[in-house]
Amino acid sequence: MPLNSMSPLREAQECARKRGDNTFSVSMPCANGHFAARYASNGVCVKCAAEYRKNAKPREQRLLKISSAQCRVRQISQDDLSSKLAKHATHRFAEITGRPASLSVIHKAGLILLANYLKPGRTAADVLGLIR
Repeated sequence: MPLNSMSPLREAQECARKRGDNTFSVSMPCANGHFAARYASNGVCVKCAAEYRKNAKPREQRLLKISSAQCRVRQISQDDLSSKLAKHATHRFAEITGRPASLSVIHKAGLILLANYLKPGRTAADVLGLIR
């Protein structure tokens, strides 16, 4: 294949974009073997995208990305109780302050409250009572 030519997939995608179409079709299967249309914006197979959406976890159960103090992003997952508590906290924060709160703001506020709660004098039973 000469250096200046594109693959048939890329050519079909570019033609679809120029025509203003949302999808295009080619005679080759996707990586998962589907002979379905593909999105012109990114070339993803329509069936693969539908399967991904169908099998995706609910938003509350997805991994959270929270920046640490060193500006590194850390990921944590939430159980059902944590998810409900985070949802309640963001709702109450918005009610009280009149502005929406991201989960990173809720996380930071939770750490500040926990640090204040864990001042000297707390027993192991006090601490374990928080997470049971």
